[in-house]
Amino acid sequence: MNRKGRKNMNERKAYEELIEARIMEWEAHMKRMEADAHRAHAEDMLEEGKPLSNLRGKLESLKERASDLKRANEEAWSDLRAGVASAASDIGEAFEKIKKDIQQA
Repeated sequence: MNRKGRKNMNERKAYEELIEARIMEWEAHMKRMEADAHRAHAEDMLEEGKPLSNLRGKLESLKERASDLKRANEEAWSDLRAGVASAASDIGEAFEKIKKDIQQA
């Protein structure tokens, strides 16, 4: 494998590990948020659209996409990375919104 190929593989591996780390971090945040919501008696906020439940579904979807990313060939990997990056960004924003809503409850 030439130098460029090794660099691409290293970048790919680093990105895949970054996504896995974010997923683990977000799963931990989900557990804390659910506990905070319960302690704060934020049932009204949770019943209205069930934002934590929806977020959990998005996180599970991202985990599947990240798994697909690991198995993808070089051509498909770039396209999948864009989708994973977009989904990760959406989840990050949703976490911040829910966190703020729970703190205000």
